[in-house]
Amino acid sequence: MISFDQFVLEDSGPVYLQIMRYIRQGIAAGVIGDREEVPSRRALSTLLGVNPNTIQKAYHMLEEEGIIQSRSGAKSYTNVDAAAVERIRREQLRSETAGWVRAMKQMGISREEACALAGELWEAGDIAGAATGMPQSAGDITGAVMGVTHSFGDIAGASTEMPQNSEVPPALWAPEIEPG
Repeated sequence: MISFDQFVLEDSGPVYLQIMRYIRQGIAAGVIGDREEVPSRRALSTLLGVNPNTIQKAYHMLEEEGIIQSRSGAKSYTNVDAAAVERIRREQLRSETAGWVRAMKQMGISREEACALAGELWEAGDIAGAATGMPQSAGDITGAVMGVTHSFGDIAGASTEMPQNSEVPPALWAPEIEPG
């Protein structure tokens, strides 16, 4: 069964989108595989402390995408073959990278500076991010670092496909201020 032990409910963004993102990132990372049981709507609602309709909305949208399958009165399961995993992975990378690129451009950071930052983070292995304020999940780092180094030339395409409600990590929209 898909575990939501690592799920962290954030203050920004609709909860149903956070749930969908969590499942997609798990699939992209290989943590969630094909035919894995999805928690019931009622159980996940209780676990996360959110309205069951919120879970229903997330699941319904994932069903429309073909990521999960549900039958009335039966358990729900993921439905992801190798092609679906690759598609989801590419979509997640593109989405995460587009938000990061947009933030860099808004701050006036050059392409070279952004690539250098991505390289520094990659080499440092800083995926915890607690000390720097960087993204907390491996999916965030994957999108922000790997995607930038591989698809920086397609900024226009990435930004046109980026959902308008995407999250930009705070460390990317405010420079660090050293205590004086």
